[in-house]
Amino acid sequence: MDIDTGSAVSAINYSTYISKFKDLKLQKSRTILKTYNGSNIHPRGLLNMLMKIDDVVKEVEILVVDGGGPPLMGRDLIDKFNICWPQGKNNFSLEISDILTQNVQNKLHKLLKNYSELFKDNIGLLRYEKIKLSIPDNTKPKFFKPRTIPFAFKTKVEAELQRLEEAGIITLIPNSDWGTPLVPVLKKAATDHKPLIYIFGEKKGIPAMAASRLQRWSVFLSNFDFTIEYVKGDQNSNADCLSRLPLPSPEKSKLEYSYLNFVTENVDIPVSAEHIKREIQDDPVLFKVYEFIRNGWPNYLGEEDNLVRPYYLRKHDMTIEAGIIMLGHRVVIPNKFKERSSCSYSKQV
Repeated sequence: MDIDTGSAVSAINYSTYISKFKDLKLQKSRTILKTYNGSNIHPRGLLNMLMKIDDVVKEVEILVVDGGGPPLMGRDLIDKFNICWPQGKNNFSLEISDILTQNVQNKLHKLLKNYSELFKDNIGLLRYEKIKLSIPDNTKPKFFKPRTIPFAFKTKVEAELQRLEEAGIITLIPNSDWGTPLVPVLKKAATDHKPLIYIFGEKKGIPAMAASRLQRWSVFLSNFDFTIEYVKGDQNSNADCLSRLPLPSPEKSKLEYSYLNFVTENVDIPVSAEHIKREIQDDPVLFKVYEFIRNGWPNYLGEEDNLVRPYYLRKHDMTIEAGIIMLGHRVVIPNKFKERSSCSYSKQV
């Protein structure tokens, strides 16, 4: 707010009013301002508010006018706050948070007083409605024996039960025909990646050919009680949207060739990866499979592609690593090297 000793009143422009004080109602003002060139200015209205400068808080009146000039502190506020400033300084920096309005304070105090029950920290109570639970007439009450609480958790469980009773959430009763123990709610994990159900599910174990990273996750998750279910992508749009949002600073992806390293370091085969790579380009069937993997598989195969059909049935399991066709962790060997690889394997066995 700029100090203007030539102005008898303090004023702000209308845009400042809209951006900072639009919740306040403008009071009517009959004041007519006159500029240095003699033209008249008719204010839009008058604001009554509390202004704080340092530790001094006073009620002030500020006119709202059209135009784009900065907020001005006139002689009325200079006298009210008894402002003295060093020579050459004509500007005060006032934080908007330090300007409190009388109307807002009064309304807030009134709301807090009238609805004090709503602003308490405890949980509210629904008093005006009753909930009816309907059960079949032939239903027999069941009472389950309470489960034994581990000694390490006993104090915490008792404290939580005491808190719930004091908050009115539960009520202590001497006996009941119905009873159920404290049972933790199992976490339900949903995924749109169907193969994860067979890897992390309860009914099946970890596949022998699963990647080591999936095996580590499966061992880690085995320490928890949870269920996993499959959710179609069209029913999982909220999570799918978040996973596809662009990152503010995307990092360059690093390609890892762990599959090929695994094969070449642990299997003694009579052919090298470079030989297989060159033979794939010369093999008419594998070259066509190679191109399909790179550019996309067709919806159906013609009669001329009968030799490709066995690979078509496993198309979702095949990838290309460094120019070599992979089926999971296994290398697709060209026909030229199959007999040589089989003989080598027989000798090792």
